[in-house]
This record gives sequence, C-alpha cells and structure tokens, in this order.
Amino acid sequence: MSDEGLYECYYTGRYSDSKQGIMRLVVRGCPTAYFGDSCISRCAQDTCQNKIVCGPDPLSCRCIAVFSGSFCDTLTDLDECSLGTDDCDQVCENVVGSFTCSCWDGYAMDGGTCVDVDECSLGIDNCEHTCHNHVGNYTCSCNEGYFLSSNGWNCTEPLTCIVISATQQAPVETFLCSAHQREEHFAKNHEISLAVEGVIGEIETISWTVNGINATSSLNLTEGVYTVQATAVNEFSELSTNMTLRVVD
Repeated sequence: MSDEGLYECYYTGRYSDSKQGIMRLVVRGCPTAYFGDSCISRCAQDTCQNKIVCGPDPLSCRCIAVFSGSFCDTLTDLDECSLGTDDCDQVCENVVGSFTCSCWDGYAMDGGTCVDVDECSLGIDNCEHTCHNHVGNYTCSCNEGYFLSSNGWNCTEPLTCIVISATQQAPVETFLCSAHQREEHFAKNHEISLAVEGVIGEIETISWTVNGINATSSLNLTEGVYTVQATAVNEFSELSTNMTLRVVD
C-alpha cells in the first residue's frame, strides 16, 4: 500500500464481526540526496545528478533511463526511433532523452497525427494555371494551347510568330512571320539595334546571326547587304525569322 489516504481495515472474510479499524496513510518524500524508510540513508557524496531517485544502496544512486554510473552522470541515451518504441505517425527524430515527431512533405501535424495538406485550396501551390490536390501531393495542368513545363508548374505557350524590329534613330518595322524576309536600308557606321516584336508564344532565349555568323542585338556595319536572323526558343518550340539589311553610304 503506497497511496496516501484513509483506509478501513478488517480480517479477511470477517467484516461482519464489526472489528474494523480506520487507518490514515501519510506518504512523505525524503529530502534531496536521502532515501529509506526514515530518510536517513544518503546517496554517495550528495552528487546524484539528472533527477535521480536514490537507490537502496546508500553508496550508489538509481538513475533515470538515459543515464548510468555511480552518480548518474554518464549518458546512455535510448534511440526510440531505431528501437521502434516511438509513437510517431510518419517521421521520428531521436534527441537526447526523448524523440520528436514530424511529417512528410505535403502533410501537417494535427493532434499527433499527420494529415494531408490541400495545397490547392490553401493557395500555397506553385501552379501557374490549374492545381489538382492528391494525398500528400498535388499536380498542375495547363489551359488549352499551353504545355506544362519540366518544372511541373509553369505553363508555356508555343512560339508561332516573331517579328524583327531594327532601329537606327527611327524604327523600321516588319510585319511578316516565320522565315519571310524584308529589306530595309540603313546608314553605314551607325549603330543598329535589333529586337523582336509581335511575339505570339513565350520566348525563353533568343539568338542572332548576321550572314550566318553569331552576333548580338547591337550592330555597327559597313556598306553592304546583310541577312539578319533571329531565333527564339522555349522548352517546346523554336522559331526563326529573317530580315535583309542594306547598309548604304
């Protein structure tokens, strides 16, 4: 009997003899570093550590589960995760004297249980167009006429038209798509700036050539006739168009 309180005592099977007695049990703890019935036994040198409970041997200490040694000062951690004695729903991480629980990506802790996170409803998805929730995950899709990029959430429109614009003090524009050509006149030894306009689709990279040689979008040409080509690229398409530049004196 170790619970404090009032107790009625009688001989087994002789309760009707009316010879019961009342007993009051008082449970008192010992001061720190003492133990025993009269609290007169001391732990060794009063050096028990880590919330120890003094053992029956007055020359030693009784340690909590993760410590050992004469004075409970040697760490002997139990890895509940490796032993499978944790109660984690998904992920267990061992820490000294205990463990912590967490969830996989796409889940959140709710009352000790990992539940699915609906990224679409919460608006925390990365989808550019449409989000579809799944248990522990989500996927994206694109509107008609677009393609889902390799990153899984961006949507790309294929290239169907680009137009070269050449500028030298005053802009000279073309209005032709694909590989059609148009001739424009420019003064020699003056900077010519190139750009693309009238783009239908999405451009990820663009490159330039002049007479088949790689170039930049800024030219300074001598007198002559030049074929300028612009090539635009995205993940799903590539489109080129040409312009003929006649540079005069």
